[in-house]
Amino acid sequence: MQEKDYKTQPKTKEKTVAYSALTLVLLIFILQAGFGMVVNILRNIDTFTKLKIVGNANKHSKIVNYNLRYEMQSFNSAKNLESIARNNLKMAAPDEILLVINQPQPKKKTEEQKVNKPKEKGIFFKER
Repeated sequence: MQEKDYKTQPKTKEKTVAYSALTLVLLIFILQAGFGMVVNILRNIDTFTKLKIVGNANKHSKIVNYNLRYEMQSFNSAKNLESIARNNLKMAAPDEILLVINQPQPKKKTEEQKVNKPKEKGIFFKER
């Protein structure tokens, strides 16, 4: 009886090693398929985002194009050209005085706000 057990033991050990290797290969294939699926989903999201950006840029350019065409049609009369030259290009006739009234621009940051305040310490530094 001991001889039978001795002879069957290497065969079961070989089967166990073979099954373990096949399990490892299957696990690698599953991980690769999952990684490929995640990459494809992220690529689709990126493509959709780029498509939205291009679509918005296209809409904006169509609006600008429409406005430029409208302004080009209004250039036909001398009166419109004169008003554009006066208002946009700040031009005046030789016997005229041009007054330009600038509106004050809001200040972004004052000197007091530029002073760096100490950061709070925690696990990470927090900025205010």
